[in-house]
Formats: sequence, C-alpha cells, structure tokens
Amino acid sequence: MKRFIFLLIFFIAVIPVIAQGNLVPNNSFEVNSGCPTGNAQFYLVNDWNNPTGASPEYFHSCYVGPYGFGVPNNIAGEQSAYSGNAYAGIVTYAGPFREYLQTQLLDSLQQGETYCVKFYVCLVGKAGYASIAPQLFFSNFPVTSTSTQCLVYSPQIFDSTNIVYDTTNWTLVTGEYVANGNESYITIGNFYDDAHTHYDSVSNSTVAPAYYYIDYVSISLLSD
Repeated sequence: MKRFIFLLIFFIAVIPVIAQGNLVPNNSFEVNSGCPTGNAQFYLVNDWNNPTGASPEYFHSCYVGPYGFGVPNNIAGEQSAYSGNAYAGIVTYAGPFREYLQTQLLDSLQQGETYCVKFYVCLVGKAGYASIAPQLFFSNFPVTSTSTQCLVYSPQIFDSTNIVYDTTNWTLVTGEYVANGNESYITIGNFYDDAHTHYDSVSNSTVAPAYYYIDYVSISLLSD
C-alpha cells in the first residue's frame, strides 16, 4: 500500500510538468478546415485568426490549383516547411500596410513565471524588400481591428534592428518573457510604423512587399 501511495503522489506531481509543454495550439498550422485554393485564406487554419482587415496567406502541401499556395513551391517563392507541411505568410512592410496572425493560448500565463518564446521566419524568394523580423505581442484580450495598417501595441518579443535577408534558411526569432499574469492571446506581425521599421530593397521582383513565411510557434515555461 505504501508503494502504491508513493507512485500515486509521484504521478500527480508529474502531471503539471507534462502539461506545461507548448502552449500554442496548432503551432505549425498543419490542422485546417480545408486546403487553400487561393490567396487570403488564412481563415482555413484551425485555432488561429486574422485580427485585422488585412489578408494573411495560408500555404500547405495539399494545395492543388493554378494560383500557387502550395509547399514548397508557391506564388511567393520556394521553401519547405520548417515543421510539417504548412506555414503562414504575412506582409511586414508595404508602406503602412501590415498583416498579423493571432491565436488563443491553451492556457493563460502565470504571474511571475518566465516563458521561452520561439518562432521561425523566412523571407520569401520573390520579395522586393526585407525588413526586421515579425514581433510577438502577448495580451489578455483578443486584438481586433478593421484597419490594414500598423497595430499600435508594444510587442514583448522583438528585434527592432536586424533585417532578416535569408530566403533559404529559416531564421529563429526567440526571447524570454516574464508574465504579468493571465495573458492568453498572442499576435504576430510588425508593430512598428514606417518611421521605425528597418527595411532594405532586395530585388526588383513583382512581389514588392517585405513578406515572410511563419512556422512553428512555441511558448513554453522556462525550466529552472
């Protein structure tokens, strides 16, 4: 009986550790309500949404059609997924135009705890511009706007200086965040206005904006 009680206590103690894995649902955009058939179909991605009046894209290897939203080959370039068979695509600079991705976390953040944040980005091969990497904003409310311009929030995970030029390899965006408590939403995109967005011309492509693929978003409790 004593051995049984010990094992039960051990099992209960381990449950919170196991449960604290990645808090981001559908973190590599694999699960969907249907394959993309054209542009501006990010709404097909389960558990994620488009919080503004803009139009992020969904790329998946299940795409079949003439418009080019497959993986690895698509209208914006050629890139295999960092994980699985899918990724999202957003504009980070096109004058004032911006695109964003949003999801509700599987659990709200705990006050005072430190979280490790990671996601991967890649500049599309046909981009006309490169810019700073997209940033991540934590909130305890869903961001909503009908605007197609820059959201006026202060992201907690960012690199406001270094421009991401790589069109071949996935670039890791990472940081640590100490929670205020009850943050339950994340929004990814460029929260800097034109005057504060570092960007550079990279080609004469017809895909004029700075445009990035996004894949494998991870938020987990930092281990002691």
